[in-house]
Amino acid sequence: MPNKVCFSVLLLVISIHALAQPGIKDSIYSTVIGEERMLQIQLPKEYKPGSGDKYQVLYLLDGEWNAELFEQTQAWSRQWGFTMPIIMVGVKNSYPNNQNQRFRDLTPTKTEGNGSGGGPKLLSFLKDELIPYINKTYPANGVNILWGHSLGGLFVLYTLFTEPQLFDSYIAADPSCWWDHGFLKGYAREKMKDVKAVKSLFITGRTGEAYHDMGIDSFLMVLKEIAPPTLLWKDVAYPDETHISQQGKSAYDGLKYTLAPSLIDRIHVDPMGGIVEKGKPFSLGQIFTSATGDQMWLATGPSFLL
Repeated sequence: MPNKVCFSVLLLVISIHALAQPGIKDSIYSTVIGEERMLQIQLPKEYKPGSGDKYQVLYLLDGEWNAELFEQTQAWSRQWGFTMPIIMVGVKNSYPNNQNQRFRDLTPTKTEGNGSGGGPKLLSFLKDELIPYINKTYPANGVNILWGHSLGGLFVLYTLFTEPQLFDSYIAADPSCWWDHGFLKGYAREKMKDVKAVKSLFITGRTGEAYHDMGIDSFLMVLKEIAPPTLLWKDVAYPDETHISQQGKSAYDGLKYTLAPSLIDRIHVDPMGGIVEKGKPFSLGQIFTSATGDQMWLATGPSFLL
């Protein structure tokens, strides 16, 4: 019996890899940061060169670790129709002298003597160099998503409040909201007013003390207090997970939440009588929500006005 289980797992892993199109290794020199940045690009398996099809772009921080995770997660999710096809851009960290510079790049403020505080430069790189390059080189449709874990999650939230127009959706997995004595809480209070257009935010963490130790609970209190209606956000705390193991769940849940149909498409209305004329009331026969597949039938349809 154990051999059969192992064989089944092996077949699952093989099938996931088979669904994914081989990634593209690319790079771009950043004049802002002053170094070459390596990229791992994943195009949708549905894409055919010259087709004219364009896709949303998911930018993955810590790309050398997360590109493969999302390649497999998205391939499985696409197989069963849970998410739509997207382009994925793994933004790899730089390693001068074999030293990972993620601590430098992902922290929004400088604290004494530790080489931190390069977040503003990384953000300028994304805004002024990387996103224009991706839009020019690959079949991007201008809709952008940013994903990060730990310090990467901190950077995701920093980006939301600094350049909210840059991305349409933000996914922060177990973000380091504790950074710099809870800098993010005060920063969010100061900059929340700038989040004007509709944005999607998905935050994950871990239950118990970890939620507090990462500073996530305090940050969520700020969101609950002052987040505008245009910020569509959700938080999930996973039980029985570590800081690393929760990345898998965050990847799947984050993609599902973020790539659900746009708000205007999430509810399909079928009026009684079949025809709706602008300015005239109509009775509602049924509601079909495309995101969940649920239907609600109304015994006596109320009147609506478009």
